[in-house]
Amino acid sequence: MQHFHGEHITVTLRDNGTYGLNFRDVHIEEPGFSVAQFATAVANELMWALDGLIEEELFQQAEAFQRFSRFT
Repeated sequence: MQHFHGEHITVTLRDNGTYGLNFRDVHIEEPGFSVAQFATAVANELMWALDGLIEEELFQQAEAFQRFSRFT
């Protein structure tokens, strides 16, 4: 998954191994906008994104280790 596209944020795994976080436009003028709800939604998306990216990265590392260990 090298990236996550949420409603409020996008998160990408960069080539150097760091994560880039970008916020989509925030429309505070929309009826019913709540800072608390927005912050909670962003926090949830960040947790989902990092959980998925880190899980995938660890899985790939484990797979690579298994391939390498078969030859040693």
